[in-house]
Order: sequence, then structure tokens, then C-alpha cells
Amino acid sequence: MQPGWNTVTMKYLSAYNKNSVGLHTFTDSKDDLQYLTSQFEAFHCFRVFPCFDQPSIKAKMTLTVTCPKDWSPVSNGIETRYEYSDNKKGQHVVERNNMQWFFDFYDKEQEVSIVQFEQTPKISTYLYALCAGPYRVFTDYDPHYVPQRIFARRSLA
Repeated sequence: MQPGWNTVTMKYLSAYNKNSVGLHTFTDSKDDLQYLTSQFEAFHCFRVFPCFDQPSIKAKMTLTVTCPKDWSPVSNGIETRYEYSDNKKGQHVVERNNMQWFFDFYDKEQEVSIVQFEQTPKISTYLYALCAGPYRVFTDYDPHYVPQRIFARRSLA
């Protein structure tokens, strides 16, 4: 490593846990729709991506989500890019940051969307969040107030 900015590239795999930490999946018993939620506090972020989980070390983070087309992902940042891809079904490759990512959905005819979020300020890993699913999204863009959104499971909307 040289003094100054360096780039580290790695591939990372972590086993999926069913104990509601890291990235968790939930199926609503009222309508059988699936939702994903993250629970990184206090130290479970490493279950999703490699990180230094130490209060004195914070990082700026960016996220790109590939999900079924009818899902609404939400994270710490504002969405900066959408790609709704009717022609991207099932297996396909997405290129980001000079790296190719291979996605293989169970439903080979599943239409997907790709949503990119703006970079966060420096934050602790346990504050990073991701939720995705077929949420009903309620927005309030009153010019006199900070824009607000509420994401609700469809069965609760």
C-alpha cells in the first residue's frame, strides 16, 4: 500500500442467517408477499458486506440494488438512478465500477429494476440500512416541509 488513496477489490460471501440480523427476509402471512429488511445494529453489518465495525472508523457508502421490478427499495440515500429493464429477465450481467455482477433469479421470467442510491456521508456501519419489497409508498412533497415518504407493507396500507 502506498500513502494516500488506495483501492482494494474483493469478493465476499457470507452465510444467510434466519435470526433477523444482517439482511433478513420476511413473508407477510396475510398476502404471501416477501420483504427484505436489514438489521445491522449493533455489529451485524459484516453479515452483508465486509467492513470495519469500529465506532472510530466510519465510511461513505454507496448502494446499488437489483430487485424484482415491482419492488421499492429504500436506503440511507436518495435514489439517483433507475433502470427498469424489460429485457433483463432471469439471468443477466450488470456492469458497475468496471466489475461484472451476475444475477440469477429463481423466476427466470422476472423483470428486474436496478436502483442506485447516492453516497452517504461518513457513518457507522450499524446505521446503514436497506429495505426492499413490494411496498406501498406514500409521499409528501409539501414545499414548506422536508419531503417525507412512508413505506408500508401492502397488507397494512
